[in-house]
Amino acid sequence: MLEKVHPQLIEVIKEAIEIGELEFEVVEGFRDSARQEKFFAKGATGSNKSMHQYGLAVSLLVSIDGIPQTCTRVYEELATTMKYAAQNAGVGLKWGAAPHCPNICDWNEDFDLLIADYVNQLTVPPVLNPGYFELVLD
Repeated sequence: MLEKVHPQLIEVIKEAIEIGELEFEVVEGFRDSARQEKFFAKGATGSNKSMHQYGLAVSLLVSIDGIPQTCTRVYEELATTMKYAAQNAGVGLKWGAAPHCPNICDWNEDFDLLIADYVNQLTVPPVLNPGYFELVLD
């Protein structure tokens, strides 16, 4: 799953596995244009372009006792782990549950407040993608 993924993002994932307590897996790394178009046509993504196409994003799935989890609270814990892993690797990170934040490494409050901040800005129903993490290169 990590073929064609940026080496610094791979480093963040490995660090998150090392320092975190949650079990998670990479369910998608690099995504070609044809796959992105398919996702877009099905409404699974908001655009026909994605940082997955450049190896700069991954989709992660958390499991507890082998059961895949979709609750945002679990992904807040994963985002915290990914934030610290990115800081340890010296890179920034965007998070799909708070796409308005350019780098979650700069966020110093609870992630539920970051999600609320995003949702409160919207005039349409939110699209949250809590398993999406994108490398921020300065």
